[in-house]
Amino acid sequence: MFAVETKLWLYSTCILPVFLCGSEIWYLTSTLEKKIHALDNWFLRCIFHIHWRDFVSNDVVRSHTGQLLLSDTICQQRLSFGHLCHADIGQDHSRALRACIQGPPKDWHRRTGRLRQTWLRMVEDDLRTQHNHIDND
Repeated sequence: MFAVETKLWLYSTCILPVFLCGSEIWYLTSTLEKKIHALDNWFLRCIFHIHWRDFVSNDVVRSHTGQLLLSDTICQQRLSFGHLCHADIGQDHSRALRACIQGPPKDWHRRTGRLRQTWLRMVEDDLRTQHNHIDND
C-alpha cells in the first residue's frame, strides 16, 4: 500500500522520536541494549516484509535502511547536553548536573542494591569511545 521510503520516513519521524524521548538519561545495560536493537530490527523487518525464515541478517536489513543503531543514537543524544550547561543555576536540572560533576558528599554512601554506573560515568564512557573513533579515523 505505502512505499518503503514512506514507511521509513514515518518510522524515523513518528515512532523513533516517541521511543527515544528522554533517552539522553538512560542507563544502557547490555541486556537493555540488546532488547532495543531487537525492537528496532523487528520494526525494520516489518517495513521490508522480511520474515525470520528468510535468513537475512540484521546487518543487511540495516544497510538497506541506512539508519544508525539506536544505541549510537542514544549515545549522541547523551552527549548533546549543552542546554543543561547554559541553564539558570537555580533550575533543578542545572543543580543536578552540577552536583553530579562535583560528586557526592564525603559522608554519602550508595544504598545497597543500587547500580554502580552513574549518568556522569556513562557520559565519560561515551566521550572515551567517541575520542577513540576520532583517533582511529
